[in-house]
Formats: sequence, C-alpha cells, structure tokens
Amino acid sequence: MIDSTSNQKDIPWLYFISSTSLIMSITALLFRWREEPMISFSGNFQTNNFNEIFQLLILLCSTLCIPLSVEYIECTKMAIAEFLLFVLTATLGGMFLCGANDLITIFVAPECFNLCSYLLSGYTKKDVRSNEATTEYLLCMMVSKYEREFV
Repeated sequence: MIDSTSNQKDIPWLYFISSTSLIMSITALLFRWREEPMISFSGNFQTNNFNEIFQLLILLCSTLCIPLSVEYIECTKMAIAEFLLFVLTATLGGMFLCGANDLITIFVAPECFNLCSYLLSGYTKKDVRSNEATTEYLLCMMVSKYEREFV
C-alpha cells in the first residue's frame, strides 16, 4: 500500500516496516502464552500452546529472512514491495496452517503458503533458472491437485 502511494519506488524502509510488524506479531504471541486454548472462526481455527510454538518458529524464520535478503534484493535490483508481500503472505499461510482445525482451513492455508513459495522461486524474472523452477513447481502443483481429485 505504501509503495503504491509514494512517488519513489522500492523504498528501503519497507524492510523496517515489515520487520517491525513481524516483531509486533511475535510480541503479541508471547503475551498470549499460557492463556486458555481458544477456538474461533466457527471452529475453523484453534489456538493453544502447541500451535503457538510453531507459529513463533514461523514468525522468527520470517523475521530473520527479511534482513538477510536485503543485500541480495538490492544487488539484483528487484522490487522490494513484491518480495516482502510474498514473504509476509507465506508467513500468514503458515500461521493459519498451524492453527487449522477444519479440513477447509487445512486445504486453504497450504495453498496460500505454497503459492507464495512458487512465486518467490520465480521472483527473478530475468533468470532462466528461476523461470524454469517456477514452471516445474506450478506443473507439479497442478498434477498433484488433479491427482487428488481423480483418485
């Protein structure tokens, strides 16, 4: 949102905003530690200490991923906002998968996570290896979806 409304493109402080939002999520998750288990969204999502351990692990990995990728993104001159959008959406999908309590949620959460992973593998549009990897991932994804429907 910020990148689309500003005059400059690929503002470096978008890294700071993304990292800050992930750190705030970690803080909120730690404040919720030791509370009673809760089921929400009409039984589709549950939170308990076991789920929160994995959610914390996913948040920590994403928080470390963003600062470690700054130099690579700047050297290759790729769009910062797209990269951060894919990483944060994959993080959200992983967190929903940790708390999934219904078959629909168990199906939708990995789709959010996997689609962003496929797009991140093909993020460097000018690299032939990146395009090939994305094509292979998408073909494997389609084959596995159709295989599940017909078997």
